[in-house]
Amino acid sequence: MGILSGKYPEGESRYNLSNNMIKAATMEYLVIAKNHGLHPVFLAIAFVASTIFGATSSWQLQETLNGCKIQLTPEIIEDINKVHARFPNPCP
Repeated sequence: MGILSGKYPEGESRYNLSNNMIKAATMEYLVIAKNHGLHPVFLAIAFVASTIFGATSSWQLQETLNGCKIQLTPEIIEDINKVHARFPNPCP
């Protein structure tokens, strides 16, 4: 989700955050990042198998590159999978 990666800050999201499912999933992923001491950008980027990104600013590019260096622990992946099981496709 662009909200977690920093591509779309909450107020600029292409997704409608008034949708309760999108908002709930986003909040749970943000909690996982916080609980494990990760920036949400790093969590989002480190979880995907491959990343295609379109940075529109230098900080977005740097955050994306930093996120590519993160290795997620089995505990973090387990937490992510639990949220995904509850919200398998929050942003169709």
